[in-house]
Amino acid sequence: MVQKYFTEEERKEARREQRRKRYIKNSEKEKTQSKEWQKNNPEKAKAHTAKYELKHPEKVKERKKLSGIKIKYGLSLQQWEKILENQGGKCAICGREEKIIKEIPSCNNDLCVDHDHSTGEIRGLLCDFCNRCFLGSLEKNIIDIIGVIEALKNLPAYLIKEHHYGIVPNTEQAKRRRREI
Repeated sequence: MVQKYFTEEERKEARREQRRKRYIKNSEKEKTQSKEWQKNNPEKAKAHTAKYELKHPEKVKERKKLSGIKIKYGLSLQQWEKILENQGGKCAICGREEKIIKEIPSCNNDLCVDHDHSTGEIRGLLCDFCNRCFLGSLEKNIIDIIGVIEALKNLPAYLIKEHHYGIVPNTEQAKRRRREI
């Protein structure tokens, strides 16, 4: 019988797989133990988090983005993806595709949630340029305003009410709804 020797990386992967299986089998117990350890070892927990964030910056950025969208606009990932799908994966004003926006160095690289600040109604997703630069400079150019008005008429959530995406939680209308509940 031939004995197989494992590399260090293979051993690490085998241990990771064992931990994954144990976590899935006892997820509630594992979560409780993890929270308890974090509470009892705050400095080690901070160091572990910092190390993870350095090793996985894209995952951390995506998680923070989704968390921010949920907190600020009350949108789940599924709702955000549905809006993106209804817009054909493009900015609602300029029509740039999300993947192209991510390649523009001067942009925020994400589509922003556009909403009516008085009612909280979510109208759609805009690229950083249209959200900040273009909409911010409209007051200077009346021709641009006409183009944006036409684009706003075509926003799925604004025009087609069956695609109502929700109300931003911190608006007056949302506060009134909470009081009624």
